[in-house]
Amino acid sequence: MLLSLPPEIIVHILCQLHPHDYLACQLSCKHLNDLIAHSSELQYSAALLRACADDNPCSKLPISRKLEALRIAEKAWTSLRPRCEMSVPVDHAQSGVYDLSAGVYLLSNATRNAIHYLKLPRNSTDEIKWEMLEVNNSIIDIGLCLYEHDLIVIVTSTVVQQQHAALRPLYKIELQFVQFSTGKPHPDARESRIHVMNSQWEKPAVGIEIVGDHLVLILCFYNAQRPEDRVYIYEWKTNTLKVSWQAPYQSYSGFLFLTPDLILLPNTLTGCLDIFRIPSKPTFDTPTLSSSSSSQSSQKAACTAPYPLVRNPTP
Repeated sequence: MLLSLPPEIIVHILCQLHPHDYLACQLSCKHLNDLIAHSSELQYSAALLRACADDNPCSKLPISRKLEALRIAEKAWTSLRPRCEMSVPVDHAQSGVYDLSAGVYLLSNATRNAIHYLKLPRNSTDEIKWEMLEVNNSIIDIGLCLYEHDLIVIVTSTVVQQQHAALRPLYKIELQFVQFSTGKPHPDARESRIHVMNSQWEKPAVGIEIVGDHLVLILCFYNAQRPEDRVYIYEWKTNTLKVSWQAPYQSYSGFLFLTPDLILLPNTLTGCLDIFRIPSKPTFDTPTLSSSSSSQSSQKAACTAPYPLVRNPTP
């Protein structure tokens, strides 16, 4: 019988269940109630569920400390009384490139040739200081994958002078892969820099996300000539371009990963949610939309679903 097993094995079995299920087991008998109530592992999983939170895989704290910290944080949120408040001066002029991820706040400088960052404090005694990551080229935007790969991807632009002075210069857009903890080229990337394209325009609006081995990049150029949006999907470790395509002007302004090989792009022109499956092998075919729930070709959208348009209310 279950209750005749050693407590450690019972806890291990209960850990395979959803928290709702093993919490219900507490009502069955006193032995299970005491076992579950005093198991830090089971209580931590249940606390994560209640807080709609995820475990930090990079934390080296024991589960008991994680549980205590989570309970203190939830109590602070309930009463809207943070454990500490700190003000950090920004001593450098900044531009519009910034991000917040994995407890790190990043902010570029006005000349866009460096990223200043600081690690957010856990309590009032933590020392806070700005650190800097210098970049040789002009920074357009950044993409972060700190938990999974200790990775920061810097999207840069460099002027390329034409052979004839009468011609307008081009701008070389590249991706630079940096290991965040060291500030050096990322050791998992075959090449520390990837050339994306040469553009007539310097600073596109950028959407960038990294999940697993895949990096998705969207470039949107907002100007009077209405150039097409560009979508690129890379296997970043091997410098492999899996697929790329162009979309009508202002089709896509953002996206998200549904799974490591499915991406969702809200299409502002068609009023649909376009879902694309990342091909397993590189292809030069241009992806096409499909209304079916699954596609026979990896170059077709796995699904495109219409959504209601939001209109301005009439006075």
